[in-house]
Amino acid sequence: MTALADLTVAIEPGVVGLVGVNGAGKSTLIKLALGLLAPTGGKIRVLGLDPIAEGEAVRGRVGYMPEHDCLPPDVIAAEFVTHMARVSGLPAAMARERASETLRHVGLYEERYRRIGGYSTGMKQRVKLAQALVHDPELLLLDEPTNGLDPEGRRAGGPCSTWSTGSAPSSASRSWCARTCSARSSGSARRWSRSTPAGCCARRRCRR
Repeated sequence: MTALADLTVAIEPGVVGLVGVNGAGKSTLIKLALGLLAPTGGKIRVLGLDPIAEGEAVRGRVGYMPEHDCLPPDVIAAEFVTHMARVSGLPAAMARERASETLRHVGLYEERYRRIGGYSTGMKQRVKLAQALVHDPELLLLDEPTNGLDPEGRRAGGPCSTWSTGSAPSSASRSWCARTCSARSSGSARRWSRSTPAGCCARRRCRR
């Protein structure tokens, strides 16, 4: 069967949640938007760009928090987030500064020199959020951001709870709003569930 068949959708600036059962095609849509999957038919545009033909440009303007844990356990958080900022095109000095600011924003500043492998699940979620935010993206995609959190952490909003603290670096203040993602495509899973506004998270990167 096919995911996202006969889908035409335009997502305007703002916060949008993709809601659906497991296998509905939420992550497939995200991978299409990032250029990690090519549509078998139709086309998709993200920020006016073709994710397949212009994937590097798209991923330089998009932040992605993946569903699964793909963090290097022997690397300290500050080094990892700095590296991801460098991969996104920031100069070395700016990358280090942004990494520190972003880790402070997600509540890991005091723990930034610890190896990621020693972090709790909730702390790893925050590292994933930090690497998605560090280059000040125009579009932020979060795939299951509360996965692995205990009930209290889920009620608190998980990593998303940091957004409402008012302590975000000014250069990151616009990172959490979807700009424009228009899609007309078909992929390869089972089916798609229409996106609807839901809470503070867009549900839907391990590489840029």
